[in-house]
Amino acid sequence: YALALGDQSKSRDACLLKAELERLGGLEKRAEYKERYQTPLWPLCQSLPEVVVNVNKIASLLGEAFTEAPLPSVFSLASVLARDAGPALAKDSLDVLVHGLVQAVSSKDADTASAAARALDYVFKYCASHLLEGLAETGWPSLFR
Repeated sequence: YALALGDQSKSRDACLLKAELERLGGLEKRAEYKERYQTPLWPLCQSLPEVVVNVNKIASLLGEAFTEAPLPSVFSLASVLARDAGPALAKDSLDVLVHGLVQAVSSKDADTASAAARALDYVFKYCASHLLEGLAETGWPSLFR
């Protein structure tokens, strides 16, 4: 992600989600990317404070999109969302995001499964306290019960 941000990569004030959308916009030329990811997410992530305010909507959009034959390159969006605003995620939105990633990990396409697993790793890293909260009482994730 340092390549996408340039000199801003060392600043914690930088919005990684916006930078990643810009980077992917230069790489992904498919209409599917623009329709499912760039168009709905772009207005929600113009700054880090906007990402924090809209984190639940963004996570839900990504989680739902990941369940519908995702492009392997887009899983990095979940990684940077977790880094930008992971602790601000509500449990329901986090469950939707994780559910989409887990479904993608079980994909028969190796590139998709690998990219989803890497993204899931970042989500676990930055959202661990939310994911483990209430594990003994309710089990996790609640969507798979």
